[in-house]
Amino acid sequence: MRICDNHPEGHLFGKSGRHARVVVLTVTDTEFPIARKVFGQIGDLVEIEDHKAYTPRQFADSETLPFVLVRTTDRGNLAISNDIAEWMRLFKPQAFIIVGTAGSMWRPVDPERMVWKGVPRGDVLVSEFVHFGDFRKDTNRGKFMRYHRIDQPSSFLLGEARGVINDPASWHRCLGENWADATRKPNAKEEEFLVGEQIQDDPLDATQQYLMHTFDRAAATEMESAGVGQALHSFRRDAVYAPLYISVRGVSDLIWARGSGGPLEGEADLEKARVSYSSQHDDVDGRAAASDDKTDERQVWSPRAAEAASAFALALVRRLVHRSVRPMSGHPEIPSFEISTVSGGS
Repeated sequence: MRICDNHPEGHLFGKSGRHARVVVLTVTDTEFPIARKVFGQIGDLVEIEDHKAYTPRQFADSETLPFVLVRTTDRGNLAISNDIAEWMRLFKPQAFIIVGTAGSMWRPVDPERMVWKGVPRGDVLVSEFVHFGDFRKDTNRGKFMRYHRIDQPSSFLLGEARGVINDPASWHRCLGENWADATRKPNAKEEEFLVGEQIQDDPLDATQQYLMHTFDRAAATEMESAGVGQALHSFRRDAVYAPLYISVRGVSDLIWARGSGGPLEGEADLEKARVSYSSQHDDVDGRAAASDDKTDERQVWSPRAAEAASAFALALVRRLVHRSVRPMSGHPEIPSFEISTVSGGS
């Protein structure tokens, strides 16, 4: 069914002729099918015309949709920034939720670096603040951060996410086959995110150690949330339309990060990190906890991490859409003005 796109001024309908209350964004070819299966628990997901956006079949003929699930065209902040513009044009959503995986930073907490703390694999992190780490000036005197103007994750959405955090059963019931053999359920917490364009795979790299030191409160790294924040900041030109965003990430790999005691000094420090993690966590199925190969680690853990993030995001979407939004007529047309200076006497 094709929906008419002739709607009164001020109504939140995009060029598709529809309004989606939430756009749920996935990034990789691992994350999208897992998210589709998790969100499909509330109804078979079907494509909206040819827009590569999916919603439950029972809502597919409606002008207003509870959510659409989409996949970005590529990884990284630049690609997702362009995608945000397209989804705003098509569906004019009230909120974006980025769903996927992230690396979790583990830092030493004692001078001897025998005890390390962080968020274990499989758990879920929700963005409370987003830092962009790849805009800086490198000189022979050191590295100096520079800053883009970006929107931060919404306080309103973070408040709703806290409701999900405080009610684990609301999203644990949405976990699927990737958690069937788990010996524990995942936890969720809010943390600061460090976002960049590079995959952080070398703990001893000087630039990585600089970032871990500069953003000492960040607990996760990923590659998209800053692009969403920059896009929403840049595209906000309407008097009444201001979409929000938040990022929900499952931990797929561990990043050994320097603590306050100085840079990591070599393989001995990394071995201490692996031993410390293994002593605290058997992970969720009894497998050896620490991995040396980051690609293998992500391959093993991404499905479980993506499913945990998707389950949390589904519970968050439910909270967001179960209440109606009061009608509003929208802002009236804002007239233009010709303003000229009046020449003063000499």
